[in-house]
Amino acid sequence: CSDINLYPWPEEEEKTNGDFKWESLPISYGIINCTDLQEQHIQKAEEVIEEYLGQDIYNFVGYGKVNFYCQNSFDNVLLNWETDFWDTGVYFPASQPYYEFDDNGEIMNIKIILFAENRRCGGIEVHELLHGAGLRSHYGPWMNREIELCDTNTMIVGQEALDRLKELYGLG
Repeated sequence: CSDINLYPWPEEEEKTNGDFKWESLPISYGIINCTDLQEQHIQKAEEVIEEYLGQDIYNFVGYGKVNFYCQNSFDNVLLNWETDFWDTGVYFPASQPYYEFDDNGEIMNIKIILFAENRRCGGIEVHELLHGAGLRSHYGPWMNREIELCDTNTMIVGQEALDRLKELYGLG
């Protein structure tokens, strides 16, 4: 763990962490430098969220507003207060979202780095897609402790998160 860089860094500015809304749906997202397994986890996460909402809100493209990058190492990654951790017996950083802001402080795009890409089951991908849809705050117990996607018959997205997405985008 000696190579892990943790928050705070003097050069990092605190950004507001309130929820936000993209101008329109669907939200485009890309998957870059990921294994086939990790790509399947991300696309499964998309299906799970859209099934709960009853509406397609994501669009997979080569490069989008939200982009996933996969790697096994923490080299050249600065972990900060936005780092999401995974707990499956060993507590470790699972993902690091970075928000890119324009001159007006609006989010232009999001880069999400996923670690430990060879897990048998996904789970953190649902969490990160919810962040990518505009939920910077954690709604409900699920967003505070991720559940693996091995058993999709279990409710894995809290109603609070779904209600907040519906409110943001005016979904029925």
